[in-house]
Amino acid sequence: MTDASDNSLQEQNVDYTAADAPGYYEPSEQLALKALTIFFTQIRHIPAFSFLHRALVMDQYRSKNFNKALLLSLIGVVSVYHDLGPGMVKRGDEFIARAESLILQDLENPSVPNVQALIFIIKHRAYRRRFTSAFSLTAIAIRSAMGLRLNYDDPKLDFLTQECCRRTMWSLYLIDNVMSAGYQEFTLSSPRLLHIQLPTHDTNFDLDIPDQGGYLEPTHYSPGAKSPSTLSLVIRMMNINYRVLEFTKQAVASDVGNSEFGSQVDVFQLELNNYQSQLPTQFQSSTRNIQLHAHSSSLSSFLSIHVHWHMAHCNIYRLTMEGLVEALPQPTLTALDQEFVRSCQIRCYESAIELAKILQAVLAVKPDGVALDLDIAVSVYQCFRILAHANYTLNIILEDMAEGIKAYCQVCMDFLESMFFECEATAAIRTRMNLCRQYRW
Repeated sequence: MTDASDNSLQEQNVDYTAADAPGYYEPSEQLALKALTIFFTQIRHIPAFSFLHRALVMDQYRSKNFNKALLLSLIGVVSVYHDLGPGMVKRGDEFIARAESLILQDLENPSVPNVQALIFIIKHRAYRRRFTSAFSLTAIAIRSAMGLRLNYDDPKLDFLTQECCRRTMWSLYLIDNVMSAGYQEFTLSSPRLLHIQLPTHDTNFDLDIPDQGGYLEPTHYSPGAKSPSTLSLVIRMMNINYRVLEFTKQAVASDVGNSEFGSQVDVFQLELNNYQSQLPTQFQSSTRNIQLHAHSSSLSSFLSIHVHWHMAHCNIYRLTMEGLVEALPQPTLTALDQEFVRSCQIRCYESAIELAKILQAVLAVKPDGVALDLDIAVSVYQCFRILAHANYTLNIILEDMAEGIKAYCQVCMDFLESMFFECEATAAIRTRMNLCRQYRW
């Protein structure tokens, strides 16, 4: 880019503020409003970003009372998902760095907006493959949130303020859930520490209609209960998936016998079946529902529910997929009943096939402008790994199914290519998939 175009960009999208470090530019009002509009129309429905209320944010921004770190970090995240103009990806990185600096300089004065800004910063760091930074900032964010007692409901707060606080805490729970990957020593927001209701329906949140959201525990709501919110369905599913991963980590670290392993598998299978059977009709997995959600802001949550439901099965049965790093040690696998091992291997790749079929159905609709989060991209990659490993390494796929498995692997690659934004994390996943294809196909 030429110097002239650089100057033009600065005039259009940023204002220089001498109080800041040389070379730093404040976002212009035009840029800020554009980013806020894009966020609320295209990105906020991603479960981890569901904590901001549009009317409140716009009122605060217009009255010049909007937290600076929160605005900068929001623009930084939007710059990853959406083309804000020439050079704005780099500028978004600078906004994120500036927001982080502002928060770290003020750690002794935690606030809800700063915690919310940290959520954006953490996600941005993950997109940039700066996972160590994201990991450390997650700890700061969760400790700050609990210091502010966001893990407790406060009846003195009005509904809208309380719901924003709850959603902020649940967003951190979702991030921590993914970041800790089932390792107890890394988990900071265990459900037993969250004494808050689940989020209410988005419509009630948007229109300030007081409502009760229920609780994560017990995990099964009664048949007579009102329909749970979309976000609460995602949280329940992620909670199950975390406990599955927790079990698999413990199983790999210690010997498990036939009875112990089999009984725990049955427990999780029953819970997953119950979860699926209790999904509201509009969130059941069907071709029609996929078509309906594909052009809606609900696609991100719909996919999060079903991708992680199938991945939970894959994670359980992947323990028997000899050769994968997530599998049980070879001596343990050998000691297990081999018919049982074989049945688990079949369930593993069949679950991956069912997941690939959902991705294929979404691609057939060709949705446009729907933002998806990185954890879905990671699950798509894991689905690809399982299918490729079953077909090309273990050779447990029937010969007449081999070409079909290859086609489903391609579906995973196509989904990642067409449905996700470009960033270092998704680029790295694509590279791994391409290397696998070149090596095995």
